[in-house]
Formats: sequence, structure tokens, C-alpha cells
Amino acid sequence: MRAKRNGFGRIVLFWKAGYNFFNRYAQGEKTMKKKVERRQEEITQLVLQNKQISVKKLAQQLSVTQETIRRDLTILEDKGILYRTHGGAVVRDTYMDIPMEYRIQENHDVKKDICREILRYIRNGSSIFVDPSSTVLPLGKLLNHRKNVLIVTNCLEFAEAAQASKNRIILLGGTYSHSGRRTEGHFAYDMLQKFMFDVALLGMDGCFGMDGPGTLTEDAIALNRHVIERAQKKILMGTAEKFERKTKFQYAKFGEFDQVIAEYFPEKLRDMISPEKLTEIYGNDRIRKTTGGGSK
Repeated sequence: MRAKRNGFGRIVLFWKAGYNFFNRYAQGEKTMKKKVERRQEEITQLVLQNKQISVKKLAQQLSVTQETIRRDLTILEDKGILYRTHGGAVVRDTYMDIPMEYRIQENHDVKKDICREILRYIRNGSSIFVDPSSTVLPLGKLLNHRKNVLIVTNCLEFAEAAQASKNRIILLGGTYSHSGRRTEGHFAYDMLQKFMFDVALLGMDGCFGMDGPGTLTEDAIALNRHVIERAQKKILMGTAEKFERKTKFQYAKFGEFDQVIAEYFPEKLRDMISPEKLTEIYGNDRIRKTTGGGSK
């Protein structure tokens, strides 16, 4: 009988030891999670205060390794709080004109798929306008598959990307925007009036709460309006998150475009645009169109 009691007592002691171990483990996990959350809050505050900050500086200020900071920055970027850069991070402001060098890094594979679809609307010998959108940059190299295309753009990044295609490139003059890597202002607008386009490729900074694409810069309103008036076919392109992003100025209505191309569309947008004008891209070259597109 005593042996049974002793055996039962050992079981109770073993159970208590196990319970205490797992309780301490759970408390440790909870404490660690809070520590990580506090550190990420501090990182967010430092990025907001400095607008741009390096991994090295964050690691020094928070007394952790640079590898830990990189992991935190990846998590914060996924949450939409900041943009990771080479060696650091920059603030992600809803109404900030994000520098082109950071926009290029976003959704690169999706943008390539969008551009493969756009290429179908560009014929040999056509004239096109390309606006300073990071979405359209992969098209620069794809234009190797077209000949005698006249490319008019105010985007320096696109002009550089398209130069290997041997097509003719005209870069609009004007005031240079360092963050957007584009030209703008009166001279760009004045020069634009000399052209007519077969295809105009326009992007957007956002459109949340609007019935058309929006921009963060006032200068782009007049320029984009003039492009729309002088183009036979107007194509709006953008990655899906742009439909949930707020912006300052609306420059057109969705109904003014002949085609809208993105990887997918929110349901509320489908009510604003005719189904035959929508092209959804699902990545990895999987394309579902609601109507036949252009030809080479």
C-alpha cells in the first residue's frame, strides 16, 4: 500500500515538474514576444523620426545584432510600415512620393507579368507614351521583341531600361524630380503637345475612395490628362495594392481607359469598369482575360 502511495506521489511530483517547466517555457515565450514587439515599435519610431536609417545605426541604438534588425525590418515591411532598402529602411507614408529606387523593389515578378500582357498591345512601328511608373519598367527590355517603336517618356529609368531595344526614345524635357527620376513642369507639358500616340501606358499611386486613378503630384494631373487626350488606346496598369492605397489627386475616371491591367481586382472595382476592359494577372505567366487583347 505504501509502495502504491509512493508511486502515486512520484507521478504527482513528475506532473508538477512538467507543469512548472511548460509554464516557465510559456512565460518565457510570452516575455520574448513582448520584447520583440517593443523592439519593433522602437524601430518604427526611429524610422519615422529619421525618415531613413541604416541597419548598422539601428543595431547600435537597440544593442542587438544587424541580423536581428534585418529580420525585424522584413516583418515591418510585410506589415506595410516601411520600405527596406539596401542597408537600411525608409518610412512608408501614405501621402509620400516614394522614391523610384524603392518602388522598383516591390512586386517585381508581378510587374514583369503585367508587362508581358501590355506588350500584346504594342505593334511594330507604333508610337507609345510611358509614364514614370515602376510597374512598367520591365517592359523596357521586352521591347526587344518590337521594331521601329517610337517611345516617348518622362521617366529616366524607363529610357535607360529600353535603350537596349534599339527603338527610338524621346525623353521629355523639364524640371528633374530626384525622387521620382522623372521630368515634369511646363517644358515637359509643352513638348508633349507635339505628339500623338497609338498607346498610352499610365500608372497610379492609388485610387482608394475614388472612381479613377490618382497621383500624389499636382504636376502629373495636367500631364496625364494631355496624354489621355492624345492617345488612341489608353491602358491603366498597377499592382493590386494600389487599389487599397489612398492618394491626393484623381487625374481620370476608370471609364476613360480601354484596358485596366493588374494581378487581380477588388470586387468594388468590378462594379466601376466594364468586364471586357479588365485583365487579371495571376503571376507565373498565368493570365485570365475577359476578352481578346491586342496583337503584335
